[in-house]
Amino acid sequence: MEKKLISFFLVLITFISLFFLTPGVILAHPASSLTLSYDPGNHMLDVVAKHNVKNPESHFIQKFKVSVDDKGIYELVTSLQFSESTAKVLFYLPDLKAGAEITVEAECSKFGSSKQSIKVK
Repeated sequence: MEKKLISFFLVLITFISLFFLTPGVILAHPASSLTLSYDPGNHMLDVVAKHNVKNPESHFIQKFKVSVDDKGIYELVTSLQFSESTAKVLFYLPDLKAGAEITVEAECSKFGSSKQSIKVK
């Protein structure tokens, strides 16, 4: 009888924990898309992360990582998203040669990340 009672409470505690922890993960999501555009004339990388949220002060793109040919260049940490639909940032990347691969990873403050790459023309 005592083993059944302990098993019941373990199952109950597990169920309650999952019930309270799961909604945050379900509502959290990475950026649905990343759009990268590099202008070699002014050496600027324009990054637009499509990330629809209800409250951009508590759920936002928290970190942008930029690498060129697998070498880390920038890591930008943010504390909010200015729009309920997108996060937009610019990075200065001088002297990139044609064919260089730029990769950006955008991390959600709640859960997940998105990654996109482009080649310099």
